[in-house]
Amino acid sequence: MPLKVKESRKEYDWKASTPVEFRAYVKEIAGRKCMFFLGTISSISDTNAKQFDGSATPDLVLIDSEYRDVIWIDVKHPSTWDEMVYSQLNEAWRSSEGIGYYFNEKNSKEDRDIKQSIDSLKIVPKINVNSDQIESLQRKLDSLKSLGN
Repeated sequence: MPLKVKESRKEYDWKASTPVEFRAYVKEIAGRKCMFFLGTISSISDTNAKQFDGSATPDLVLIDSEYRDVIWIDVKHPSTWDEMVYSQLNEAWRSSEGIGYYFNEKNSKEDRDIKQSIDSLKIVPKINVNSDQIESLQRKLDSLKSLGN
């Protein structure tokens, strides 16, 4: 797997970094569970080639276990991982898995306007008028239960 990762990004400085760890990673993408290998790319110290630089944020890669495709993911934005994997594996993966278009690639102006209007609505939380009375009765019930034990 380390060679597959190095092959996927040839312009990367592999003298200063190296793939160090791979683990199984199961993720549900587009309604299907998929098996990946999560790899960590760690920086190597300039002074001692055998020591890793622990202060650097490591890069991460996902390797699809079936197609052996390497996907470089953004460490600081895990919420975008699903869409990144989906877009990189794209057509071949979608057709073999029987998945249609899962992520809406094109947001129309109308969709953006609706989302913006929903986001700008002021929602007032519903307050239970009887909450004080309910709490009082709950305390009485709890004390009665404790006497029974």
